[in-house]
Amino acid sequence: MIHHLPVVSSTQYYCVAGVDSTPLQLQLNINFGCSQGVDCRAIQPGGSCFNPNKLIKHASYVMNAFLALSAY
Repeated sequence: MIHHLPVVSSTQYYCVAGVDSTPLQLQLNINFGCSQGVDCRAIQPGGSCFNPNKLIKHASYVMNAFLALSAY
């Protein structure tokens, strides 16, 4: 599940993975985003967004990056 959250006093949106998402859904979102042009090196071990090493955090990173690529 994807949630679009508006930032207070802004028209900018962020995508985050829903807490009710299954591990499979999260991984499929990561796989899709990374195959569609998102630079996923940041969520790899040693990357700037690897920690916390949580699937939901990595999925949110990729989904938000994909939104940014798609919006422009």
